[in-house]
Amino acid sequence: MINFFKLFSITLLLSAFNVSNSFAQSIWQWQEPQPTGNFMWALDFIDENTGYAAGDVGTVMKTTNGGSGWEVKIVDPNFRVYGMYFYDADFGFLSGTDNGKLYRTTNGGDNWQNVLTAGVTAMWDINFPTRHTGYAVGLSGRIYKSTDSGLNWTQQSKYKSFYCVDFLDSLNGVIGGGSICFKNYQRRNELGKSESYFHRSIYSGN
Repeated sequence: MINFFKLFSITLLLSAFNVSNSFAQSIWQWQEPQPTGNFMWALDFIDENTGYAAGDVGTVMKTTNGGSGWEVKIVDPNFRVYGMYFYDADFGFLSGTDNGKLYRTTNGGDNWQNVLTAGVTAMWDINFPTRHTGYAVGLSGRIYKSTDSGLNWTQQSKYKSFYCVDFLDSLNGVIGGGSICFKNYQRRNELGKSESYFHRSIYSGN
């Protein structure tokens, strides 16, 4: 009886070793949920078929069949996407963490280029009312504007933290934060040149 138990124990130990060794040599692949288990923070559809979703671990997903199937890409594993805007199916932007980075694509998300590092915890939202003019907002009151399709960015002002931006055209739009909203407007300077200014139009809170 004692020998039987010894043999049984040795067999279990060998079996456990073989199972553990086989797992160590295997290649782990994501199974469920599909297409990803990463949290999505942003969604943008160009038309009824083509759309993008993006979120944690720099994950960007693209669909060309109305969401029935998705292609997954990782832009940067250190980057969390908070904001996303696509002007058309090829030309789009991401905003998010990792020192407030902005990314740009011109080929439908196949490749992404880092075009701004704002030096804040996060840039929350981005909007391009035209192909050339865009705005991005984030924490620490950061407001940035681009007039060359997102290749270069100029800081406009610093107020409270902002989380959303929406422009009807290159001149007229609003930005908002936890308790404040700013409206963009135009006025002429002393040289007669039209300049853009952000004016606080709504405020609520203490």
